[in-house]
Amino acid sequence: MYKRTTDRVIKQINPQIFIEKAVRVENNKLYAGVRKYELDGNVSVIAFGKAALAMYAPIKRDLGIHLKRSFLSIPESSPVTMTTNDNSMETIVHAARNNLPDDATVKITRDIVKYAESLTEQDLCICLISGGGSALLCDPVVPLSDLVKTINILTSHSATIQQVI
Repeated sequence: MYKRTTDRVIKQINPQIFIEKAVRVENNKLYAGVRKYELDGNVSVIAFGKAALAMYAPIKRDLGIHLKRSFLSIPESSPVTMTTNDNSMETIVHAARNNLPDDATVKITRDIVKYAESLTEQDLCICLISGGGSALLCDPVVPLSDLVKTINILTSHSATIQQVI
């Protein structure tokens, strides 16, 4: 009984299954909860965090031709378990070694911000955010090395993630 309950709970919190239940595509329309969006090759995705790939997979599968551009920032240790497009419309960056922001984090963050600023009212941008996101999307106003030193000092003194961010 314990195993069945555990399996059921794990299935319910699986990020891919969660997205599949929350979002559906029918007749060139995207349904997310009670909202409906017209699709016309106008969808961009920004995903970051440990579950970014799992959340992105059903979006990529269901939106296919409507995807205009996708950015994913995932932990350096994440295996890429999906086929990526052979074009430059999909960017998957492995960043945040040891769960700390790094140069790759800053670069993709700046690329995402620049791209997001170019979107218009006709565009639909889906943001998928999961745990670890604060290390995977970061553009500090202080030198990156100072930020990392500060994070290390705080965490070595048992600071919680809420206290760090």
